[in-house]
Amino acid sequence: MSFSDEDVQKVWEKGEIVSGQDPQQWRKDQCGAWIGRTSYGKRESPYGWEMDHIDSNGGDSLSNLHPLQWQNNLDKSDNND
Repeated sequence: MSFSDEDVQKVWEKGEIVSGQDPQQWRKDQCGAWIGRTSYGKRESPYGWEMDHIDSNGGDSLSNLHPLQWQNNLDKSDNND
C-alpha cells in the first residue's frame, strides 16, 4: 500500500521528540534509534525509517502505524516468522 505525504507526516509525528533536536528533522523510534524526516523509505541511510504496523492484524489505519528505523523494522519482521 502506498501512503500519502499527509499520512507519512502523521506517522512521523508519532516518533519520540528529543530535547535539543529539531523535531521537524530528527526523532527517535520506539527502540531508541535515530530517524530523519527526509529519510523516509531510504534503506541506504542509517536514519531511514518505515511505517510499521503496531498490530500485524490491525490493518493500515493511522492508529495502527508508527515510525520505525528500517533495520529495526527488518529485525522485527524476522522475529515474527
